[in-house]
Amino acid sequence: MSSKDDYVAAMNAELKLEENKMEGTFGQDIINSVGYEMAVQKDTQIDTLIDRAFATTAEGPDLDLVGADAQLPRKEATKAQVLVRISGLEDQVVSKSIKISYGDLIFTSLETKSIPAAGYVDVYFECDTAGTVGNVAVDTVFNFAGSYYGLTSAVAVSKGVGGSDREDDESYRQRILYKLQIEASSGNAAHYKLWAESVDGVATALIVPLWNGNGTVKVLISTPDKSNPTQALIDEVAAYIETQKPIGATVTVDAIDYVNINVNAVVTLSDVGSISNVTEEFNAALAQYLSTYGLTTVSYLRIADLLLQCTGVLDVQSYTLNGGIQSITLTSTQSFSLIILIEINFPNFSIKKSELPKQIKLPFEIIPILFPKTEASSI
Repeated sequence: MSSKDDYVAAMNAELKLEENKMEGTFGQDIINSVGYEMAVQKDTQIDTLIDRAFATTAEGPDLDLVGADAQLPRKEATKAQVLVRISGLEDQVVSKSIKISYGDLIFTSLETKSIPAAGYVDVYFECDTAGTVGNVAVDTVFNFAGSYYGLTSAVAVSKGVGGSDREDDESYRQRILYKLQIEASSGNAAHYKLWAESVDGVATALIVPLWNGNGTVKVLISTPDKSNPTQALIDEVAAYIETQKPIGATVTVDAIDYVNINVNAVVTLSDVGSISNVTEEFNAALAQYLSTYGLTTVSYLRIADLLLQCTGVLDVQSYTLNGGIQSITLTSTQSFSLIILIEINFPNFSIKKSELPKQIKLPFEIIPILFPKTEASSI
C-alpha cells in the first residue's frame, strides 16, 4: 500500500535540481499536495474494493465485471416496433427508406408496400433509438422526416412494442444472484429460465416442465413493460434456447398469462391527505411490492399496510382485493402485470378542509407485474 510519503519520494526522485527538493519551496508544496491526494484516492479505492467485487454490492461497470465472471452479460436496450398507417396516393410505394418522426424520435420503415385503392397501407416501422421511448401510444401522429411525394399522413394503429431500456443494476443483480444461488444445469427448469432471461428484451421467464408430456418444456416470457412480447422476440428466444437445450427436448415459447389486480378501499384521511396524493403514492408503493423478485402471492393484509403507509391516511376502514378479502396466488403460468396508472374519478364527492378527517372510497384499478417461481425442477 502506497502512503503519501511513498508518492512524495517517488516524485522527488524524478527532480533534477537539488534546490527543488528543499522543504518549503513552491515545488515541494505542490508535490506534497499531490502526494496527499493520490494517497487518499488509493485508500478510497481499497476501502471500496470488497463492495465492488461482489454481486450484492457492486454497481455499474463493476457489476458488469461480476456478471462477466458468472458468464452472464447485462442485457442491452432494444428497439421498439410500431404498426403505422400511411395514407397517400394510390400505387405510391412506401419503401424501407421512408422515415417518420415523433418529437426527437425517428422511425424507419421495415417493409416495402404500395398504397392500394383504399388510400392507405399499414407498415411496420422501427425506432432508430433503442429503449422504451419508442413504445409510443396508439393513435400517435407522426411527421414525415423528409419530403415524400404522394404520402400525406402517418398514424400509429397499434401501441409500440419491443422497446426496452438497458438492464438496470437491480434487475441485473437479481439475475446474477439467481444464477449463483440456483443450480442451473443439465437442462433443468432453472437452466431454461437463465437462457430465456439472457435474451435482450426479456424481463422474466416462467418455466413449465413436462407441460405436454415427457421431454416437453414451455417457456413463458414477459417484457419489461409487461406488454405481450412480439413474435420476433418469441422466435429469438426459441432460437437461442435451441442452441443451448439438451438433445431431444421439445421447447415451446409463448407469452406469460397476466393477472389483473384491482383494489377498492375506504380510508380515513387527515387534514394533510388528498385523494390524488394517496392514489399516486399507493400506486407507486404497490408497483414496487409487485416487482419483488420471486413474488407469487399478493398478500391481502399487505395491501392494508401499503395504504396505511401513504401520507395522510389515518385508517383503512375496509378494502377488497380483486373483489374479495383473500390473498391472490399465481399459477405456474401466470404473472402480475405492470401497474397501469390511470385517472381515478370520484363522482358525487366534495369536501371542505374544515370537514376533515374524512372517509373516501379509493377505487384503485391496477393491472399486473411479474413474479416467477424460482424452483429448479428437472426436465
